[in-house]
Amino acid sequence: MKFQNVLDMLFELLEKRKVTATYFSKKYGVSVRTVYRYVDELKSALPVEITRGRSGGIALPDCYKLPVGYMTNEEYGATLEALDMAYCATADERFLTAREKIAAEYKPDEDELKEDSSDYEDEPVDEQAAEAL
Repeated sequence: MKFQNVLDMLFELLEKRKVTATYFSKKYGVSVRTVYRYVDELKSALPVEITRGRSGGIALPDCYKLPVGYMTNEEYGATLEALDMAYCATADERFLTAREKIAAEYKPDEDELKEDSSDYEDEPVDEQAAEAL
């Protein structure tokens, strides 16, 4: 449960960039102090900023993005498939926009991009042309 809450907080911060501790405490049904404990865990790996006062909150810098190796290509592919299925089942536009954002980050392996070249490898080699090289 704790891990799921911290992960959800990360994704919410990536989406909204700034959220209050009170918002998180109400959302997850925990105390504000527990939210700050979760934030301390996030701060150990991410540049999370805490601002106090009327316009304060918990925030990630605008320039922060998830690291390139955050998910493997297989995980990206599985996520895209799951979002496709969720969109087909519910027609909720949030799944479609999430899919578009994740697809922008997805870079297929070079092996996936290569076509089957077996047809080309079986062609006879012109011996004279090969010797001329």
